[in-house]
Amino acid sequence: MATVDVPARSPQAHRRRAAAVVAAGALPPAAVLGLIALVVAPWAAAVVFVVVAVALGGYIWTAAPRRALSALGGRPADPRRHARLFNLVEGLGAAAGVPQPALVVIESPALNAVAVGRDPRHATLAVTTGLLGTLGRVELEAVVAEALVRIKRRDTLAPTLAVAAGPLGRLAVATPAPDTAADLEAVAVTRYPPGLAAALESMAAGGTAVPGSPPALAGLWLANPAPAGPGPASDRLRRSPLPERVQALREL
Repeated sequence: MATVDVPARSPQAHRRRAAAVVAAGALPPAAVLGLIALVVAPWAAAVVFVVVAVALGGYIWTAAPRRALSALGGRPADPRRHARLFNLVEGLGAAAGVPQPALVVIESPALNAVAVGRDPRHATLAVTTGLLGTLGRVELEAVVAEALVRIKRRDTLAPTLAVAAGPLGRLAVATPAPDTAADLEAVAVTRYPPGLAAALESMAAGGTAVPGSPPALAGLWLANPAPAGPGPASDRLRRSPLPERVQALREL
């Protein structure tokens, strides 16, 4: 069996990225206001800087998940109508050691899923109606496993915070966590690499573009939600192409 060695970011690396996102969003405005205060009342400049930086940092930390979910849209998944989804999340979450996230369904023909949240205890997993309607149980299990892995690894932390951190905050997290690393950890949960390979092939064939998805959320999706073709959003994502991810899984 061939192996593909793709390093994943450590929890410490995710925390550093999150700190960079918060700092990029909070410190520049605080510095500007501190300079203004320096002209008006020099003694107050440091106080203004610290107060504004702490206030903005707190706002980014607390408001980002809510803003991300609002931007995604969708509706809470129904336990009866989406029983298969609930069953898979419950079973795989127990196997992966991840608390059950809130579940949301997004009305879109795209085949994609997205995980949002600062940590596993405050996470949301959203899937498109296209994904639910197209994938079989084994394929959907593989996608759910990958979303849970991304939540457990805190891949969602910095990108979620970036939603409320403004343009500079988003620049600080422009490169998502390695897709292939999450793929490999997901199949370690399901113990069936062909399931995720088939799911990614179905997603590539059906299309993963989610019209209207804000660029700030792009790094949170399991596959690139931007339309195909050149453009600033596509360039910034640097996501692994789905055929490459499938090939890596086929080599296991």
